[in-house]
Amino acid sequence: MCEDCSQVFSTRSALTKHRAESHANKRYACTICGLEYDYMSQYVIHQRAHTGEKPFECDKCGKRFGHKCTLLVHHRRHIKGKTVKCGTCGRLFDTKSQLSRHERIHVPKKPYNCPVCGKQFEQKSLFTKHKWEHEEEAKRAPEVIRQAHEDSLAPNSPPTDVLQEN
Repeated sequence: MCEDCSQVFSTRSALTKHRAESHANKRYACTICGLEYDYMSQYVIHQRAHTGEKPFECDKCGKRFGHKCTLLVHHRRHIKGKTVKCGTCGRLFDTKSQLSRHERIHVPKKPYNCPVCGKQFEQKSLFTKHKWEHEEEAKRAPEVIRQAHEDSLAPNSPPTDVLQEN
């Protein structure tokens, strides 16, 4: 079934062809942050980040999730428990990616540095969100702040999302 228009297809290839022909050239823009998507289904999933909607519920414990894949990872916990262990502190995680993110707390330095304000971050995702806040601020701020932001993005500036080595 097409998630954009609810039309039903007998094969996956027919569905793929339908989506490419009927929906791919349309752009669905978020009215809150402006991100654009090719498919309505992608847009709907994105909207959950703003609304906090969590339509996927665990049938074992009732915990709710915004993404089906997150629910599936959670389900594994009920089946086999947390199986990925931190070698430093022994804490258990559901996935290797969760462990990898956690392991940064054992390293004293924060590898992602903001060139605008100097704030440091352990996680790239938090740093990216922080940079977006500067970009939003620059849209509303006086020319002085805008110029500082533009200077930080100049071509001869070192990349801001590359790990620093000390």
